[in-house]
Amino acid sequence: MSIGRLRQRALGLLVSGAFLLACGGSASAEGPSGCTRAQTIVVGKIAQKASEALPKVEPFGQRLVVELAGQGIRCTDVLVASDLSKMAELFRSGRVDILSETVFSALVLERDGLADLLLREWKSGVPSYRSLFVVRSDSPFQQLKDLGGNRIALEDRRSTSGYAVPVLLLRQFGLEPTISSDAGKVESSEVRIDFAGQEVNIVAWVVRRRADAGAISDADWRNPQRVPDAFKAQLRILHESPPIIRSLLVVRRDIPAELKVRLKEALLRIHKSVEGIAALKTYFGVERFDALEGEARGELDYARELFAQMRAED
Repeated sequence: MSIGRLRQRALGLLVSGAFLLACGGSASAEGPSGCTRAQTIVVGKIAQKASEALPKVEPFGQRLVVELAGQGIRCTDVLVASDLSKMAELFRSGRVDILSETVFSALVLERDGLADLLLREWKSGVPSYRSLFVVRSDSPFQQLKDLGGNRIALEDRRSTSGYAVPVLLLRQFGLEPTISSDAGKVESSEVRIDFAGQEVNIVAWVVRRRADAGAISDADWRNPQRVPDAFKAQLRILHESPPIIRSLLVVRRDIPAELKVRLKEALLRIHKSVEGIAALKTYFGVERFDALEGEARGELDYARELFAQMRAED
């Protein structure tokens, strides 16, 4: 299937638990109409609504076809899975080639031998973020360990900056974060977690004394829609994490080595052309890619430390 014949069509199928979106066909051994699987670059995406993911991924896949024409790539497909475990199955079966994901999800795919970490992604102008613990301006807390015996508002279990990182940092300080709706006494070594959902709710709960502290990303802290100025004036930052990579581009481990090299080269320069910028414009806020070297390598090493801690405590 050439780019000119790309058909925007959601199959709406539930196959082995994964929603499949095919731009003119499935990513089977034969590939889309007119292409073999070897001639097709398949972009994966984890999303609940496949129909919403297609227009965001499609231009990116089309651009990769142009960039990788010298490697025999003629077609693009998009496969959308509803969660990480289902996406892992698509990688395991060789049906997906590349995926943009948060750092911990990417490390799961790497750990399971399914994917290699290829490049760091810059989203909304930044490549990384920090988790911030915020308290009321008049709070007596001076350091993270002071939160023992108190309650903290977090986003939800799926959030990296608003759940995973804060929980790991609390444990590093000798505290035990627990999830409970019990309104009773909180033990001195315990930090009781309450899920507030949206970031504005987290800071509102802290300001209104429903929670003693909250955790959000530094990007949210700078966003007045998520942390209104009226709330920020009543808060201060108690602790901030080291920088953590926001997201990564991963590639299926067993794709041809030469294709992997050319893909990396293409993505490193994709933001330097008008056509490349247009392809990235809708691709989930990704503005460019850079190599996992220097500062990026340090951020990745820190994420690996946290990931190892998560595994040890599972």
